[in-house]
Amino acid sequence: MKKLLLMLLLILLLAGCNNVDTPNNGGNENGDENNNGENGNGEPEEKIYDLEIQLPSTELLEDADALAVVEDAPELLILEVVLDTYHYYHYETMSAYEYLKVFNNTLSDYNLKGHRVVLCNTTQGQNAENPDVKVGNEALCTGFLFMGLIDEDFIIPSLSTALIWLKPYFWTAGCGSNAYNKPFSAVLIHKDTDKKGAFSQTVDDFRAFWHLDSDIPVYELTNMGLVGRRTEGGTEELFPIYTPASGTMYTHLNSSLLRSLEIQKFNDQGGSAEISLLNKYSELPAEKQENPDPVYGKKCFNVMEIRDGGEVVDAYYYENCWKYFDPIVRINFCGRVNPAGMAPGQTYVDFGATSNPGVLGWDNTVGLQFRPPRIGERIMQWQLPLREYSKYEEYMKRDQFELMRFSTEDVIEYRFVKKTIKLKTDPALGLKLINWRADEVESEGRLSSAAPDKIKKINLTRP
Repeated sequence: MKKLLLMLLLILLLAGCNNVDTPNNGGNENGDENNNGENGNGEPEEKIYDLEIQLPSTELLEDADALAVVEDAPELLILEVVLDTYHYYHYETMSAYEYLKVFNNTLSDYNLKGHRVVLCNTTQGQNAENPDVKVGNEALCTGFLFMGLIDEDFIIPSLSTALIWLKPYFWTAGCGSNAYNKPFSAVLIHKDTDKKGAFSQTVDDFRAFWHLDSDIPVYELTNMGLVGRRTEGGTEELFPIYTPASGTMYTHLNSSLLRSLEIQKFNDQGGSAEISLLNKYSELPAEKQENPDPVYGKKCFNVMEIRDGGEVVDAYYYENCWKYFDPIVRINFCGRVNPAGMAPGQTYVDFGATSNPGVLGWDNTVGLQFRPPRIGERIMQWQLPLREYSKYEEYMKRDQFELMRFSTEDVIEYRFVKKTIKLKTDPALGLKLINWRADEVESEGRLSSAAPDKIKKINLTRP
């Protein structure tokens, strides 16, 4: 009897051994990491840490359920902008996947061919002095930090949105009055390392980052030069002028300073004028991408040239900017007011420099929300999270405050909430040890601050 029991026990033990689960995708059916700290390839699993922070969440905002044309408003509306993301190119100061979310406020398809997107210093020269420019009824004309022309068909269906990916490119080195340009050096800046460089990144990569459906149109727009003169700098001849964003490694979508983004439409002067891109990179053969033919004596790419009646136009001259570009829609934005960071006795916050006391940048991957302009204007009204507006009203430098278009309405659903983000460095060791470019990885908490695939009810409702 004892022998029979022992045999039965042995059989059960053997059966149990044969039914042990085989590790799958790191240890179990859900693909979680192994208990022994290894991934599915037997390599050590990188440990990820949680950190709870306050972020403005778009999840609480009601989606628009019935789409209709916003009356007395531009044909295009800018609903959202992301100024920075946790993702970066291999050079740490180069963030990626920033975008404008644009709404077609018409009952027909809207073609963005012949439009350009410009980023400007809001307070520079005519941008702040000309009364028509100040309200968006004349085009931004100076202080350019990024500009890109859409020279091909890009259709936004009626009452729907598209994303314009503002993609940084280091086409040339140097800018300014002398337009000093080294031979093409972008390979040095954008080469692939452990992740794709800017040259290799595609719209598919953009969609994957934001988890977008394929039916949302996305346009990849890079910083471009334009043919003009800098007579005030002693340069009488025409040459390709590049904005400062082409001399640094990012779009200048600064999350702290006062800036303006505007969509402008080329005015062909009844058919006599045309705009084109010289040395368009995507259309050049491989050997010319490495060693391009000079444009007005400079080796560079994607240069906007305007001709009127066959004659080349000085596109840098501000009055020509007004002549050849019509404003469509604009947003003004800046960083946050940080009263705790103000100096003793300080009465206002100046968003002219990041080093100024009281200036605080927006967190990365935050989508700033905008609402339709005031009637008669083309500047969208900026909807701040709950309890933020009063800080600007009290502390923002007066002349800067007057340029802004804030929505003064309190939207209680749009507020800072606790969210969990994920890091490769243990925050318990101290936040100063975290490299916010290199150490953060994807998290639902971080991505909840933007809504690239949604139209929120407030976006189409005038305050």
